[in-house]
Order: sequence, then C-alpha cells, then structure tokens
Amino acid sequence: MRIGELLNLKNEDIDLHNSCLTIKESKTDAGVRVIPISSKIFNLFLTNMIKDQEYFVKGETTKKLAYSTFKPRFQKLLKELNIEAHTIHDTRHTFATLLNNANANQTSIIKLIGHSDFSVTENIYTHKDTEELRKAVELLN
Repeated sequence: MRIGELLNLKNEDIDLHNSCLTIKESKTDAGVRVIPISSKIFNLFLTNMIKDQEYFVKGETTKKLAYSTFKPRFQKLLKELNIEAHTIHDTRHTFATLLNNANANQTSIIKLIGHSDFSVTENIYTHKDTEELRKAVELLN
C-alpha cells in the first residue's frame, strides 16, 4: 500500500473472514482495489485491530495517525531492527521486486501495487538484484 492508503485504512475495510482489505481512497483510480492479506501477516491484522476504533493505524490523540508521526516511528523501528534507513515508500519497491522475482504475473503485480499498467511498475518499482540477474543468465545453460 501507499502510506496514505495505510493511514486511511479503516477497520471496516478489513475483512478478516475473507482475508482481504479494500483500499477505498487512493491517489489514483487504479489504487482503489482489494488486496488479499498474506497468511504470513494475517495475525498482525487479527491481533492489532482494536474494536470500536475507526482507523487501523490510530494516532495517540487523534482518530488516525498522521504521516509526520508515522515517519519517525518507522525510522526508529528500522534502527532497532538494525535495518538500513529507508523510506516507507521503499517497501512498495521491495514488494514489487519480490513479486516480480517470484514470477508473479504482471496483471497481479499491477493490481496489488495499484498501477494501471506494468511499464510503470517494471521501470520504476522492480529492481533486479545481481542474484536474480545471474539466475536469468543461467537459464541459457
């Protein structure tokens, strides 16, 4: 998700029964979409949804968390986990790259990312690392 999509995500948009969430507000028409919740992170939603809370990510004193508050928390978490500093938007690039490296089909990738065509995703969001390039070269053997 884009950070704005995450911060605007309401608990009512999370369907735990069907393991998916609906992005109803996005900066693009293609960004309005349904995203299946991976089984690997399903419990994060299950344990972090607070009953009678409107937004999934809540601020300390507000109904929803502001980006200006989220950003330093994200940076602090990366530091605590000994992960190189990144922007939250970098996680979209990583997600797209991992899907591409796993040979997910182009239609699925653009629908999950919220793009209208694969060229934007391929040219900007997916980054092949050396090992993935090596695997591609070795296909010729």
